[in-house]
Amino acid sequence: WARWGWIGIYRADPLAALERFERAMTLSQLDPFAFNTRMGMASALACTGRPHEAVAIAKDVTKKHPDVTWAHRLLAAWAAMAGDMATARTSGRKLLTANPNFTVRQYLAIPGFQNMSEYHTQLAQGLREAGVPEG
Repeated sequence: WARWGWIGIYRADPLAALERFERAMTLSQLDPFAFNTRMGMASALACTGRPHEAVAIAKDVTKKHPDVTWAHRLLAAWAAMAGDMATARTSGRKLLTANPNFTVRQYLAIPGFQNMSEYHTQLAQGLREAGVPEG
C-alpha cells in the first residue's frame, strides 16, 4: 500500500495516494519504515495545497529519524511553500550538510516528479528559498 501510494504521487494523483498511505499506516502501524509512508502522506498533503500539514509531519519524521536526510529536501521546500522560512533554511542547511553537492538542478532531474510540473516547480522554488544552490 505504501509503494502504491508513492505511485499515486508520481502519477499526479495525490488524493488516491493519501488514501493508500493511510491504509498502509492502518495495516502496518509498527513498520520500522513507517517514516517513508508518513513522508508520502506529507507529499500528498503538500500536493493538494496543504504544505503546513506536510511540514508538521516532516518535522516529526526528521526529529525521530535524524539519519533520514532526504526528508530535509522535502521539509525545506514545504516549509518555504508554507512561509516558514526559519524551518526552510534550517532544513536546507541540514540537507546540504548531509549532501554538500546537492543542487536544485539535481532535484529537477529526479524523474519521479516529472508528471507533476506545477508541484515540481513549486518544490524547486522552495528549495531555492531554503538556500539550496541552483547548480
